[in-house]
Amino acid sequence: AVETIGEEEKTEIMMEKGASAKQVEANMEIINSNVAAIQDVKVLGDFPTNDSENNMGIAISRGIQVTGVDNAKVYYSENDKATDNIEDTHNGWSENLDGREAKKYLISLDSVNAQSSVQATYQMAIPENLEYNKVATEGYSIKATNSETGTAIQTEATTIAMQTGVGPKVESQIQAMVGTDT
Repeated sequence: AVETIGEEEKTEIMMEKGASAKQVEANMEIINSNVAAIQDVKVLGDFPTNDSENNMGIAISRGIQVTGVDNAKVYYSENDKATDNIEDTHNGWSENLDGREAKKYLISLDSVNAQSSVQATYQMAIPENLEYNKVATEGYSIKATNSETGTAIQTEATTIAMQTGVGPKVESQIQAMVGTDT
């Protein structure tokens, strides 16, 4: 059995065009509201760095810091298709962060006690002078197992989409009329 909890779709944030560079802290909280501990917790997330969908030029300036639990392991990957399988070498998981190239993160926790929470933060650098048509999204999903029932738990956090808006689009067409003598 799989229990899926609280799925809000997306939150959109309009970013100011032409503004100065900013350091922004991203915060996440994993809350175990169950009456039993959860174990084998995997938090798989997407950084808002450039990839096939993100083009804002954001870099991660400070790696993920985890509080509220012991023995948290944090991994980073440049593969935007990476899964939560640490053993699969195609995923390219590493404990070293390249703030411009990292696309995904994985937080691995042995367990989270019942009625408790774990917090994680990272910092990102948003470049200056953003133009129209820039977008960056971030989000994460959680997989865990209820320690008493063995039930698999899955949840998706709300995706946050930062964007500058769509700029004006100019289209023109040139036609040559050849051979229209009368």
